[in-house]
Amino acid sequence: MGGDVVESQLGEQSCQAEALGVGRRSWLFVWEDDGGERTANILTIVATCVSHGLNPREYLLVVTNALLAGAEGIDALLSDRIAAAHPELVVSGFDEAQLPD
Repeated sequence: MGGDVVESQLGEQSCQAEALGVGRRSWLFVWEDDGGERTANILTIVATCVSHGLNPREYLLVVTNALLAGAEGIDALLSDRIAAAHPELVVSGFDEAQLPD
């Protein structure tokens, strides 16, 4: 059980973009538990986009439009599938080191 915690922390640290960590103290007060959960969900989506080299804003726009158009199921809206269907969302030469401190 102790090893699971270490693996979880390492995985979390490797997925976390440095730019998202900047506001960590501010996010302690995001309107109680519901706001914190919503913020965590959005930041997870943004971090996933960053890890796949996608423009997070454009990805969210594509997904929101698809949902408003009546898209069913989550599979087609996953970041790797959106990247394949919309190659214009992939940021060329993207590197996490380019993120602001």
